[in-house]
Amino acid sequence: MLISPAAKRFFSLFLISLSGAFAGVPETPDTLQSVQPSETRSPCTMPPCADSARCPSNDLFTRELPRTEVRAKPYDATVKSASMTRMDHDQIMNTAGTANDLNRVLAINPGVTTNGTIEDNAIVVRGGSSAENAYIIDGMELENINHFFTFERTGGAIGFINADLVEKLDFYTGGIPASMPPKISSVIDIKLRDGSTETRRGQCDLNISGLGAVLEGGFFGVKGSYLANFRWNDMRFLKRFITEGDIPRFGDGLVKLVFHPSDRHVLEALGVASYDFFRSIPTWESDPDSKVYQKELSQGALGLSSKFTGNLFQNALSLSFTSIHDEYFEDYTGFIDTIGGNIPGQFLSTRIFSGENRRATVDLHEDISFFFGPRLRLDMGCLGRFTRYHVRHQENYFYWNSFGDSTVDGIQTGGYAQGTLKTGYVTVIAGLRGDYYSLITDYGVAPKIGIAVAPPDCGTFSINGGISYQLPPWIDQRLWYFLTPYHGGVAFHMEDFTLQRCWQGGIGYEKPFRQSGLVKTEAYIKWYDREYPYWYPEQAHFADSIQEIDGKEQWRLISPHGKKRAFGLEVSLKQKPSDRFFYNMSASFASVRDQYINGLWYNDKNDVQAASTLILGSSIGKYQRISVRFSASQGRPYTTSSFDSTEYYTKRFDPVYSVNVRYGIDYQGKRMGFSAYLEALNVLNQTSFVYQEYYQGEYMNRRMNGILPLAGVTVSF
Repeated sequence: MLISPAAKRFFSLFLISLSGAFAGVPETPDTLQSVQPSETRSPCTMPPCADSARCPSNDLFTRELPRTEVRAKPYDATVKSASMTRMDHDQIMNTAGTANDLNRVLAINPGVTTNGTIEDNAIVVRGGSSAENAYIIDGMELENINHFFTFERTGGAIGFINADLVEKLDFYTGGIPASMPPKISSVIDIKLRDGSTETRRGQCDLNISGLGAVLEGGFFGVKGSYLANFRWNDMRFLKRFITEGDIPRFGDGLVKLVFHPSDRHVLEALGVASYDFFRSIPTWESDPDSKVYQKELSQGALGLSSKFTGNLFQNALSLSFTSIHDEYFEDYTGFIDTIGGNIPGQFLSTRIFSGENRRATVDLHEDISFFFGPRLRLDMGCLGRFTRYHVRHQENYFYWNSFGDSTVDGIQTGGYAQGTLKTGYVTVIAGLRGDYYSLITDYGVAPKIGIAVAPPDCGTFSINGGISYQLPPWIDQRLWYFLTPYHGGVAFHMEDFTLQRCWQGGIGYEKPFRQSGLVKTEAYIKWYDREYPYWYPEQAHFADSIQEIDGKEQWRLISPHGKKRAFGLEVSLKQKPSDRFFYNMSASFASVRDQYINGLWYNDKNDVQAASTLILGSSIGKYQRISVRFSASQGRPYTTSSFDSTEYYTKRFDPVYSVNVRYGIDYQGKRMGFSAYLEALNVLNQTSFVYQEYYQGEYMNRRMNGILPLAGVTVSF
């Protein structure tokens, strides 16, 4: 669902107001892996070792279950992919131009692009769409982790996960393991830290996300811990200073409980929630007409997991419930002209449109790993997911009235198997995943394979390939079209929709240097062969026709499917922020093209063919740090007419440049601590056009925001 321009102005306003595949190799700074490391298991819980002092490092024996973690020191071993980047807490909290927002932190990686505006942090990975990303938080999958979200995207204004609680995140942009959720472009696997078991702690903070508090401590001795975080931002006190715009309120909360009945068994509970509200009341002195737009959004999730480590196996069972809700309306008051027979000059007060989009999901996961000696392991898992979709949409325009209110249930079932074999310098991982979706009665079988060679002191050479499926993002974008007779009394024929499919592969190389440096490069290719055909570049215009099915008229998609292709090269060189001087240099070169119903190929709207980022930073004394981020990219393509096929995304905006600066101070004493940061975004005040949006029949070109200063302070005790 699209948000009105008036609504989008809120994001700029509230931010300004708050100013002030795979291969076994030695450990590298990124810890790039296709199966997560055993972060928390005692080295001596599996044979052949019985003595922790003599227990050898072993890649396959020490793997932890995919998407789960148990407690204790890990083995120093990983199974890696050049397509995965690990970002630790230090990097997340000290990168200029991110405001400690997770999506904006991810955008510093090669192959990742954003809209370049402060009101939307959605990321596009390797030419995909923002709906092709999955978020996992401590094993629990969420659709979105941002305030002021939209259903068809994974972006928003700013994240509702407190970055200060993130221990690390693994960012998969290719070679995604079979155990991960079925998404085409990326998986963001976020690991939150546990609460302290030694002492009770707390902190208060004030920043762009509002006023917040964190509490943590232990229970039952050192067997259990809790971690709680709550934040709230209410801008109604600024109403007297806002002459035109929006009055937002938003908040979020997180609670994590961890309990260890024994050294081999861990129980976890995680709850997250967010709430967003804004009301737009634009007024113009020269025009007595006015519109009031109001939007209320909420998200919530609760996850429970039980993880057990045996001598020859590991097992994890998890259950989660997620809910996401979006409700909105727009009222109009004013004089109208003759439209649809109305009397000229008639004064009218009416609700133009209203609606809600709600869904609730229950997930059940079972994952198990078996170990067959030091060189072979087998991971398997299954899942069941039930989702209830409810959509309501009503329009009361002067010349058009429509109403739809429907509920539909969808079931997803699936499973995976993945084997890992290591011999000498070579590691091979082969996996197979299958998923069935009752909503569109379609299934996908996704094979994946990765091979890597890691000779001593020569770095790691890797190659990976496979097929990825996912539920099409168009289902989210136009769900009420499919479930209700919205198009002139005619509904879509759901069986026309199939799973989105992408064939992809990559070849890469990485090599660590010094103590914490890493050089990495990868070339990739993606081929989408189940894109839905469009007459025009906008996703609102499906290539369709009306046909009679079982005595009823229904919209049918026109065959064949549309196509999309993307390929590129990524290069990066980095030195971790743990050193006194650190840097991160990255560049990407790509091409993304779409095929429409006329069979011709056109530039994709996210086709940024060249982009680069340079981050330089240094520690100043013992407690201070400064970093500067330089970014440059080719301008996005845009179109001037949806009715002239020769104009589809044939022109480009000017190149985009930005400079961001961040200064931070962090002092932690024995009883109290203090940290603060000052950040300036777009210090050169560049206002170039960055992307084009199609809204209510018009193309609108969006500019970069101007200079934006930000600040935050935290006191811990």
